[in-house]
Amino acid sequence: MKKIFIYFLGLLLSSCSTFVEKSLWEDCDVVATKIVMDNDTVLVCNVDDVRQEISIPLSSLVEEMNLLRMDNSSKDMMFSPDCNVIPSENYLAVLEHNKALLFDKNGRFVRQIANIGNGPADIVPGILKLQIDEEADKIYLTDCNMFRMQVYGLTGGEYIGNIPLCQRAIQPSFHVDSKEKTILMAHTPMEGSKSSIWKQNFEGTLIQDITPSRFKNPKGFWYLGSDAFYLSKRNDACLLHVVCDPAINDSLYCYNEASNQVHPLFAVNFPYEVPDHWLFATSDYYMITINENSGDIASGFSNRVQKRILVDKNTGKGAYVNILLDKWGNIPITDCRFYMWDEYFTLALSSEWLAEKIDVALKSNLLSEDENKTLSKILNDMTEDDNTFVLFGKIK
Repeated sequence: MKKIFIYFLGLLLSSCSTFVEKSLWEDCDVVATKIVMDNDTVLVCNVDDVRQEISIPLSSLVEEMNLLRMDNSSKDMMFSPDCNVIPSENYLAVLEHNKALLFDKNGRFVRQIANIGNGPADIVPGILKLQIDEEADKIYLTDCNMFRMQVYGLTGGEYIGNIPLCQRAIQPSFHVDSKEKTILMAHTPMEGSKSSIWKQNFEGTLIQDITPSRFKNPKGFWYLGSDAFYLSKRNDACLLHVVCDPAINDSLYCYNEASNQVHPLFAVNFPYEVPDHWLFATSDYYMITINENSGDIASGFSNRVQKRILVDKNTGKGAYVNILLDKWGNIPITDCRFYMWDEYFTLALSSEWLAEKIDVALKSNLLSEDENKTLSKILNDMTEDDNTFVLFGKIK
């Protein structure tokens, strides 16, 4: 594999990243071509054509980045890096196994969102998705009770009630519009499922739907943590991606809510046995995240080695990519499991991993004075009782 290395020096990145990216892509091969399928233009990447490797700063993909040292003042607020983080403008929710925790934007613990139990305000084991709606002052949550959505107050934490779902939602992903009082829901359709995508109101009445057809799970049954249908809403666009076990050659789709139609945008072909993988998108790129170990790619409850391919939407040029934390000493995060759903990039990091990487960066003698000061403070403030750190920002 041909490697193209670009070395970034501290704060110079912010002023020269556009030039670096442009010159970098000029040296890369075309790995994806546009084809027309049923009146849809789809960019198709053949993984076998990807032979180069590049290094880019995370700031090329993400803006307004924050690294938070999360509250650790009691054991109830502790969580591991094997979690899902859901940010909003002023809060972060952390989902881990059977608990949902709420923190403010500075990492201070607010409360546990719900309790496991059999009461009307409780959740059953297996929290699947959560949405923070600051404007409505509500938190919407689905768990392994597949026929209802729980609703809690954001500011006060009170249980508000539940919203009945018009059909069984298996591994659901959703977006709630509190003003319209509607839910857009995508789930993993199985034998007997009426829809793969649907829109309903808060009373549980179906408004429109897409039948399972191409999205039906080929096994006919589902595994928690291995089958999922991800719906990501960003700038009024709805992106869809199916994660299956066993994995298949598949596509990233756009759902047009007005016309109630699904259109493929980006597809990937593996020349060998298809590995577990995700498909992400920014305004300029598509990203293929490949899980090099088998199992559990959908749940996020296990950090496994990751490989990533970045494809330019306009030129079809692409390469394997090494992503660097340019605001924090160019620490490489390619092997870390991060997410790029809805508007946010999120990455949970153990304090031990972060301390090790910061120590390497400080010894490199490649940091600016400001970077050296920033990283030294993070390292000196760390203790053996630290909670997980959270890195997040808005996707470009």
